[in-house]
Amino acid sequence: MMTIDVIVEDSQLLVLAGPQVIELQTDVGPTGRRGSLIFMGAGTPSNATLPPNQTIQEYDAYIDTSTKKMFQFEVKAGGGTWVEKMDLTTTVVGGGSGGSSLHPSPSPSVGVGPEGTVLATIGGVAKWVPLSQVGTS
Repeated sequence: MMTIDVIVEDSQLLVLAGPQVIELQTDVGPTGRRGSLIFMGAGTPSNATLPPNQTIQEYDAYIDTSTKKMFQFEVKAGGGTWVEKMDLTTTVVGGGSGGSSLHPSPSPSVGVGPEGTVLATIGGVAKWVPLSQVGTS
């Protein structure tokens, strides 16, 4: 039989553990501001084209279905205003060796782009972007 030598001896047993009681609170706090909404209607954004009883807030968007333009509500000194952000119309143009590309209208005066590209306006500058770099969501 094997014997074990006692090196430390203590007559009290001390167990260290976590708290005796854990309280869980499920309250998530007050309701925050709603997220941005996207409205649609024929004509520029106004009381006539927006839904009744809807509060407009900064960063809400509006798509004019008659002109295909998108606006965003911006709050500046003196109040809020709708600002045109982009033209959503597209025109199909030839690309490379018979392929097609989409680009915003009105068309910039550029030649036919390489096959598999889209003409995009980035920071006010139009350039051909490979389709593989365009997100699809």
